[in-house]
Amino acid sequence: MPLHPSHAARAFLRQERPGWRADGIVDARGEQFLHDRYGLAERASAGLALAALYVLAAALVGGGVVSLVAWHWDDMSRWSRLVLLGAAVVGSHVAATTCGRSPAGSRGSGTPSLSWAPSSSAPASRWWRRSSR
Repeated sequence: MPLHPSHAARAFLRQERPGWRADGIVDARGEQFLHDRYGLAERASAGLALAALYVLAAALVGGGVVSLVAWHWDDMSRWSRLVLLGAAVVGSHVAATTCGRSPAGSRGSGTPSLSWAPSSSAPASRWWRRSSR
């Protein structure tokens, strides 16, 4: 049963496999095993179409949620608006951390940061001068 490594991992294996065979690291049987195990003959043709479908679905669902909230925004109390916006901010940070991506400001630490300032040792004034150029 073939595994499903990333595109970069497949490209690496496709590139290195002949060299490993020439250097005697793997024999013909080992080379065939790598080929079968990691599905090196398969092309990831559905990846782009699937990504486009996910983006379209996310845009439609997001647009629906925004439309629903916008329709009822004037009827909501001030506190419910605040809770809704706070939940959206926290939810986006949790989703970004869960998906393995760092939210702005956390610098790859894996924990969400709720500030817009960089979390480095540089003073904010130096950071501001660099980013305003």
